[in-house]
Amino acid sequence: MGFIRPFLVFFLFYILIPCISAIIVHYNWNNFRKRFIASLSVVPSDKISDGVFIRKFGRLESIVRNSILWVNIDDNILWIDTSIIPIYSLETIDDDLLSCKNNIKQLSPAEMEGLFTGLQVYVSGEIVLKEGNYHLSGSKESLFILFSGRKEDFVPYVIAKSRYFNELWNPVTLLSLGIGMSILILYGLVVIQSNFPVAIISLALAGLPVSVFFPPAVFFYYFFRKLWLKGKKHIIKMDIDSFEMQFRNLKEEDYIKRYRLKGSLLLVSAIVVFTLGMIVQLYIIILLMVRFFNSI
Repeated sequence: MGFIRPFLVFFLFYILIPCISAIIVHYNWNNFRKRFIASLSVVPSDKISDGVFIRKFGRLESIVRNSILWVNIDDNILWIDTSIIPIYSLETIDDDLLSCKNNIKQLSPAEMEGLFTGLQVYVSGEIVLKEGNYHLSGSKESLFILFSGRKEDFVPYVIAKSRYFNELWNPVTLLSLGIGMSILILYGLVVIQSNFPVAIISLALAGLPVSVFFPPAVFFYYFFRKLWLKGKKHIIKMDIDSFEMQFRNLKEEDYIKRYRLKGSLLLVSAIVVFTLGMIVQLYIIILLMVRFFNSI
């Protein structure tokens, strides 16, 4: 049982929890992308009035209170209640479309405090009239996106930048790795006198995430990133081309399927390379630690 415990902690905090959090992140942004594309298929109203669906660009006029924004849409003031409507931000649309950088993000309340007037906004959703003021409804179809750059490039950039480079790299993963590392270190130190081999394994597993930046794992990590980036670029191309086909009511072409297949194969290859690198690194760490403790 002693040998199993470090691997159980490793599996739970280094693999299972990060993978679950990555799936949730992937699902949330995939759902956002579907909502955005769906908003483009609805015929909008040209004028703002009660009960109509709009899809317009505007600018941020003012931050009225902690949770209320005023947006100028065609010289009409639209109220945005940020307590019920998520606020997304696309920092720039001037960089490479396939760079996998400057991803769109959902702003936290603290980040909203730093907003300034004049920012460009994209608004879609149903308008409701409350106490003589126009409000964007809090329905799940409503979207509010802050951005800077050319309006002509807005749609493909939202689709591309909502595909994250690595969904595993999120706050939950970092917290999970920290907790797992702490447990493994403490467990290794506790059992080092009574069960030396288990202690070595536990301490080696604890240092595995950090060791990825040292040889030989760093070389595997380099090729992992290269393969992963290529795979993500193929997936982004698939997203954009699939949208264009869907928007024009055209049948999906074979080359889009090839993007999907090639992208998936590259991502799987990247995972295999990274896993192999971690196995090699773990073996080397264990050998070094055994030699170190035997020498003292």
